[in-house]
Amino acid sequence: MDLSKTEFAGDVLLSGADGIGNIVIEDELVKDCRNFSTAVYLSLFGGNARDSAGRENETWWGNLIPGTKKNEKLVSSFYAIVNGLPLNSNNIKKAVAAAKDDLGWMLEEGIADEIETAIFATNAKKVELTVHITKNGADILKDTYGFQWQGTLQ
Repeated sequence: MDLSKTEFAGDVLLSGADGIGNIVIEDELVKDCRNFSTAVYLSLFGGNARDSAGRENETWWGNLIPGTKKNEKLVSSFYAIVNGLPLNSNNIKKAVAAAKDDLGWMLEEGIADEIETAIFATNAKKVELTVHITKNGADILKDTYGFQWQGTLQ
């Protein structure tokens, strides 16, 4: 088994509880990410909520660093949708597709074979996004992110 493709230790571990990315501290030390959970979280909720198309004047500053590869850029179309559109069945479908797109780099890099995303509204303002990523039939990541759909607050 190629550990470089199944175990990732290059990011700080973030907890996505309540839709807020908090750095995980354990034994008074910053914990490193031993899987792809932080990369998935940043792909979905990182970037800039106003940037749904990689526009240079509205993109996340990290995308403008010279030499940044296309697969390393954060656009987070998912985040732009849940922040800017009202919560309804059509926009949930758009958000599910955007989440899958934002995570497409994992397919391109050969990290995953399949990515499944689903959104369930838990009430009029809150939703849960479930992400299930597999490689060769084995789970790479299976996580649920509960958060407030920001478009309902406007």
